[in-house]
Amino acid sequence: MNKKINHSRDDLERVRLHADLAEVLNGLREDLCSVPEIDGCEINLLNEKGDALVTAHLSLPEDFFGIQNTYLGFHYQLDQADANATVFQTNLPITITQNDLGALGETTRMRFERWKIHSLAVLPLVVPLKDGKAKTVGTIAVFSQSSRFGEAAMARLETLSDLYAPQIHVHWNCHQAIERGKLADVMYAETQQFIQYITQMNSLTAVDAVFSSIGSEFIERFHFDMVNILLAEQGELAMVHTSFSQPFAHVRDRWECFREATKYSLSMRDGQSAMIFLSHQRFLVQDVLKILHLPMSEKDKNALAILETPRTFMIVPIRLNEEVIGVMWLVSLGAPLHLPETDLTLIELLASFISTAIRNAQVHKIVEEQSGKIALLNTELNNKIVLLDQIARKDRLTGLNNFGSFDEELKRRTSESARSGENSALSVILLDIDFFKQFNDTYGHPAGNQVLQTVGARIAQAVREMDFVARYGGEEFVVLLPQCDLHGAEMIAERIRQLIDEDVMVIDATQHRISISGGCAQFLVTESADSFIYRADQALYRAKHNGRNRIESARPSGGLSGTGTLAKG
Repeated sequence: MNKKINHSRDDLERVRLHADLAEVLNGLREDLCSVPEIDGCEINLLNEKGDALVTAHLSLPEDFFGIQNTYLGFHYQLDQADANATVFQTNLPITITQNDLGALGETTRMRFERWKIHSLAVLPLVVPLKDGKAKTVGTIAVFSQSSRFGEAAMARLETLSDLYAPQIHVHWNCHQAIERGKLADVMYAETQQFIQYITQMNSLTAVDAVFSSIGSEFIERFHFDMVNILLAEQGELAMVHTSFSQPFAHVRDRWECFREATKYSLSMRDGQSAMIFLSHQRFLVQDVLKILHLPMSEKDKNALAILETPRTFMIVPIRLNEEVIGVMWLVSLGAPLHLPETDLTLIELLASFISTAIRNAQVHKIVEEQSGKIALLNTELNNKIVLLDQIARKDRLTGLNNFGSFDEELKRRTSESARSGENSALSVILLDIDFFKQFNDTYGHPAGNQVLQTVGARIAQAVREMDFVARYGGEEFVVLLPQCDLHGAEMIAERIRQLIDEDVMVIDATQHRISISGGCAQFLVTESADSFIYRADQALYRAKHNGRNRIESARPSGGLSGTGTLAKG
């Protein structure tokens, strides 16, 4: 018993001799790894915000040396399901095997799978306080790849936890204070340049210009060779833009094919990008060439193969108002980069600020696209309005103006003519197909429709461009003739009559002779529009009465005159 007490005092003295945090953590690692069952260990300490445990030290088996630094700085969020979070909150040690993973989070399950863990033990780092209470400052996690932890091993782990916790607590607080000072110095020097860059970014409105600016900034400032931006779209991470430094521009063509064809689902097993997006924290591999033999997703393997010589590989979340909207890859392709913690912190800060510029540009693009769509819709609407107007004004069978549009035109023209007086002649011709009912009854309505279409086309062919031709109703047509006196109307009407009478119509391989009768009138400034049409209609009636296939005119005195040939039959 005395020997045990003396040994504990020796241990305590040895721990007190450590000069800084690194020495304390290395000492604890050496003591932990002296336990036969232990193949690896992890020391996690509470961050300043008090909402996560930060991996401050990590020791992995030889096969995994290449990724040790990758997991340094990893944050275990205390509000998420994870073995470390559970132990920190309960202050109770736990041991876990493959059979216990169901109740734990994805990060614990992924550790078991990737580090080939057989069993995991997690213990709290608890510091006794002067008032008799205790404060939990972190956790120790150790694992074995081949066996479970026995009682002797757990007892030793608890002893080491109690032994090192006070010194770790003191040195961790000092370390955080020193890092805050370093960051403050760097940020003070960077502030003006940083503000200038962010101001320029926020003034950009084109999405591609924003992405290019981001790529250039990270390549020039931190000496990366590739910047790849991935944004969340419909439950996936899409690579929206990639920039390369000039020496590696030749990689672009092959990369673009991969970029356009590849999206990452938001599952940790689909690649490291999804893991960073979901965990909200950065990922850093100091030298990719040292970890190529380790398990990784097929998409990540393909990406690294295309890049040929990836060395330092960093992924940072892009945050907007504390919400992660994407991630950014930062990759060196020539040689590994040695980035101090201050640079890593600045990169994360920049990644948060650029999200505003990205979202502003996206909103601007959406507004532009919507404006374009609205303009297109307005054009289509106007076209439909024109079409509807045409439908409303046109006769569907003949394509001529219909009675409604003629009525509007008649009122407009007679009103203009009445205001202009005798100097503005206006005439009208009413035309009616002779014996049309008899033709319909004999040959059927389809044949009759063909006659109406042909007669309408020939009337339109015979008049002037300024004249207004309409289907008046049934087999009747009307032509309104501006700047035309009665004599001119008679000449045009006779031209129409002759054109139809002399040209045989062939319908269903049968020849037909069709004739029309017409009545003309010139508008009198003292009469109404109805009176004007009535006089033309009376002239048409007289043409029918006088034998059809002829033109009659209404004279101002009410008399009639006629031309034409008698219809046969």
